[in-house]
This record gives sequence, C-alpha cells and structure tokens, in this order.
Amino acid sequence: MYRIYSTEGLVLKGSDTGEASKILVLFTRELGLLYARAQSVREERSKLRYNLQDFSLAHFNLVRGKNGWRITSAVDAENLSAVVHSGRKEALGILGRVSGLLIRLLRGEEKDPELFSRVISAFRALKEGTIPAAAFSDFEAVLLMRVLARLGYWGEDATLSPFLTVSAIESAETLTAFAPHRSRAVRRINASLRETQL
Repeated sequence: MYRIYSTEGLVLKGSDTGEASKILVLFTRELGLLYARAQSVREERSKLRYNLQDFSLAHFNLVRGKNGWRITSAVDAENLSAVVHSGRKEALGILGRVSGLLIRLLRGEEKDPELFSRVISAFRALKEGTIPAAAFSDFEAVLLMRVLARLGYWGEDATLSPFLTVSAIESAETLTAFAPHRSRAVRRINASLRETQL
C-alpha cells in the first residue's frame, strides 16, 4: 500500500515520455522540487491533461514508488501562464526564466514554503497584469535576487538588501525605487549565477 502525499505545487516544466505519459518537474510547497510521472495524461480521455500544463498551479496527490513519484490527481488548477494583458510575451519569458533558475538551483526534495509563496505571488502578479510592462525588467531582477538570496547564493550588498525583504515586490513604489539600481543588480545576479557553477 502506497502512502499518498498531498501538496500544492506548480508545474515548472513537462516532457513527453512513452506513448502518452509525461514527466513533470513540480515545485511544491510541502515536498520541494521533484520529478513525477503522469501516466497516460496525453490521451484525449485523460481528466488530468488540462491541469498539468506548464505553469499550472494545483493541489496534487502523489505516490512514491520504486520508480519514483507518480501523480494520481491534480485539482483546483490555475494556469499562471494565462496572461491576458498586452505584456503576455514578456510575462511568459519571465515565467520561463525564473522556472529554469529554480530547476537549476533547487536541490532535491527540500521544502521551502516561503520561497514557494514568494514565487507563486510573483507569478500571479504577472498573470493579473498588476505590473506595468515598462517595469518588467525591474520586477524580474528583484524576483531573481530574492530567489538567489533565499537559496544562499547572494552576499551582502547595502544598496540592494532592502529589496530582498520588502513584502510586495510588484508594488509601483518598490519598482520605482529599484529602477536606478537595476544595472548593479543584474551584475550581481550574473556573478552569483557564475559562482554557483551549476
């Protein structure tokens, strides 16, 4: 008898495998980053297929077998890539780059509910259009800084540190205050990524 694990999670990436299955990279609140198989999910009759698109946020039930994780259900899905405002292309680019960074830096099944909440809040703000397209670059830089800092890849910087703790990174006040420091932040982000050697 397999134990069922329940957690909220975000599909960062999906890859086709076999005739109709997928391997999904899930960033979850309770289990950290994991790879899970969704059996026969690409078949027309699959009830799961629309809840397992890239950037879908859902409540997952999973079991862990001898061949790894398997998804048994995904409910209450919200597609965070369903951007309807004019900055859709740029917003999707941010979702993809941040997801790629998480896949690159998160190590195994170590839960970090705070990081999970921050990422979901940021992705939802992009979806809902609360960030002006002109501020997307600033928003992305602040989000990347916060991810790197949370994962231990960010050193001290008196100029940029205040932007690591502000609660609402999508607020106009935060992004306006950050704008003059974006070039400095991008340099620090690139240096931090080089130092990870990942």
